[in-house]
Amino acid sequence: MQSVMNGVGIGFFSAFFISLYLDSFIGVVIPIAITYFIIAPLVSAVSILLILYSKKDEKRKSGIEWWEESEALKKQL
Repeated sequence: MQSVMNGVGIGFFSAFFISLYLDSFIGVVIPIAITYFIIAPLVSAVSILLILYSKKDEKRKSGIEWWEESEALKKQL
C-alpha cells in the first residue's frame, strides 16, 4: 500500500512539474485535463511498477512472496 501511495504522489507531482516546465521553457500550455487525467496516471503507473520491482529482491530475501499472498497471511484468513 505504501508503494501505491508513493507512486500516486510521484505521478501527480511530476505531472505538475512537467506542465510548469513546458509552460515556462517551451511556451506550451497543457490543459489541466490532459495533465491530471492522462500524464499523471501514466507516470504514477510507471513509478508504482518501478517501486514494486525495486522492492522485489528485499521481499524475497525476507521470505515474502512478491506477487502472491504469503503462507502466514493465508493461514490467518
